[in-house]
Amino acid sequence: MAKLLGISNAVKALKSLQFGKNEYIPWGDTSYLVKKDDLNLLPRAHLRRHLFARGDDGNGKRVELCICLEKSIKHEIEEQRRVEEEREKRHQEIAAQEEKGAVYCVGSNNRGQLGMGDLEKRNMFTPIPMTRGLGVQQVSTRNDISFAVTGSHCVFTWGSGGKGPMALDCKQKRANFQSPQLIESLEEEDILDVAVGLNHACARNEIAVYSWGCGCLGNDNTNIQELPDLISFETHEVMSNIVSGEMHCAALSESGKVWTWGVGANGRLGSGNLTGFGFIPLPKEIKLSFQIVMISCGSEHTVASSKTRIFSWGANDGARLGHGDCKDRFEPCEIVRLSGLTILDISCGTWHTSCIAASPPMQNCGWLYTW
Repeated sequence: MAKLLGISNAVKALKSLQFGKNEYIPWGDTSYLVKKDDLNLLPRAHLRRHLFARGDDGNGKRVELCICLEKSIKHEIEEQRRVEEEREKRHQEIAAQEEKGAVYCVGSNNRGQLGMGDLEKRNMFTPIPMTRGLGVQQVSTRNDISFAVTGSHCVFTWGSGGKGPMALDCKQKRANFQSPQLIESLEEEDILDVAVGLNHACARNEIAVYSWGCGCLGNDNTNIQELPDLISFETHEVMSNIVSGEMHCAALSESGKVWTWGVGANGRLGSGNLTGFGFIPLPKEIKLSFQIVMISCGSEHTVASSKTRIFSWGANDGARLGHGDCKDRFEPCEIVRLSGLTILDISCGTWHTSCIAASPPMQNCGWLYTW
């Protein structure tokens, strides 16, 4: 009986071989092999070729080859399952980290400004790996440099080809500018936010403002200042916000006063028609008739808002000031078109400005105006 059974299996195997002689066989492929009802029906030559394709020497008796192939397939399936489980576990971990706060980037990256650890551009928004789980609360960018402030008041920076105002030592700049680096000199200062210009940057905590870089430092220093240093204000007021254009800065005090410093060309400081570049090295208070609650800087203009009034000054080519013409303004001028509206937010671009005005009865949303 056993002999007859063996002959029967051999006949089946021969028929299988003859039937599939013109069939393309992906040797060693698991997805192909698992579809076979019974590997015992495969000819020994096929068993050997499948095992050889899977990295086995294919030596042994037919039964041994069949057992070896079955074990190989089982091992591969288990390994694939393990890899998938590891991948899913890692995906869940990354998702949990990103929920705590991550920074996403897109665009050019020739100077490491995306913080991805390389110089390759990104065509779609991509999370910066090192920012996952940091709890980033604020991001500030200018040209090819970036800063991020976390909920635990740590400040990170990246980009600029390792040559910009990064508040890092030269060695650390050159070696690590492609990914976020902790600014250790600000680690104990409880920083709340950062503003960055063309060659300078500022940082603020609850009681003080710091600056570094060159040019618009606000501390009468005309040299390059690698590390953060304090900016002194005449009245020693506490600043609730700081913003920066390319070559000028503005600060808003808790009492609603505005201070500016840096290059004053085109009236961007709001201190009158200054000669030449009109450089003002120290913070100077700007006279405004309303208590200011928000400020924003474009590259060469500044906008300030009370609860119901918006004022703008500086360069006006492209009509970025919103006064119905293209003439520069050297002192704060009210944007009459928006007078009386309840202003919720303001923001300056390089060549344009925008604001959100409340639309009653809605209190936290409204109309978006741009000019």
